[in-house]
Amino acid sequence: MNEELQRAYDEVDRMLQPGKAFRTYPRKSMSEKMHVRARVDGDQVVTRRWFWRKQRWDYRVECLFYYALLYRDGQLKEVKR
Repeated sequence: MNEELQRAYDEVDRMLQPGKAFRTYPRKSMSEKMHVRARVDGDQVVTRRWFWRKQRWDYRVECLFYYALLYRDGQLKEVKR
């Protein structure tokens, strides 16, 4: 892992704790607010987002490395409360 990606991984590891919220920007005109629900096995993150069309929560389990890549590319930002 290169140095830049390692810094992104460490920052995301600090940022994505249960109870925290963040935004992802998968496309320029779109953003999703995600809530961290739990950490599993140290490197897996359980998140949820409100799926307004179906009026229910959408849950995802992703590896922490996935969020490190988004953070490095500027597509993940912490939500300040």
